Amino acid sequence: MDIACGGGYFLKEAEKGGVETFGIDISPVALEIARTSSPRSKLACSAGESLPFQDEFFDYLINLGSLEHFLDPEKGIQEMVRVLRKGGKALLLLPNSYFLLAVWNVFKKGSTGRETVQELDRTATQSEWRALIEENGLQVEKILKYNHKSKSASLKYKILRPFIPLNFSYCFIFICRKPK
Repeated sequence: MDIACGGGYFLKEAEKGGVETFGIDISPVALEIARTSSPRSKLACSAGESLPFQDEFFDYLINLGSLEHFLDPEKGIQEMVRVLRKGGKALLLLPNSYFLLAVWNVFKKGSTGRETVQELDRTATQSEWRALIEENGLQVEKILKYNHKSKSASLKYKILRPFIPLNFSYCFIFICRKPK
């Protein structure tokens, strides 16, 4: 299950493995793209805070870079818990408010340099995201760093990227489980 599946690109990759895939997104436009890119996926138009599935329906779910845009991220996590089977796994990608280059930009320019077109865009530290996740019913098993690759990134960033420590990474990948 891909919550906020966008154009369905992750679903497309999962389909290649022969897995039965489901995706939801709040955008009908994104879902039209997803229908083309991942034609075997079962798709629904829905907010992440109100998932149109029965309790304990999924073994796995992902939410890549969208929980921070939910109107009610607590309710979003609670819905993830509701639709996951006991012992089910969730993978969440969430942005770090102390990304090393953002901190550097504040130091040098007085601004993070982050620009967004999103109406609602949250960032948090690793411990703040972890608390939000665990207080709403998921158990964090592992946290990994994600430092995006970009063709337009400066040479300095490309060299530095692999060495950026977890707490200064661009995003965190939370690997979680619903308690049994």
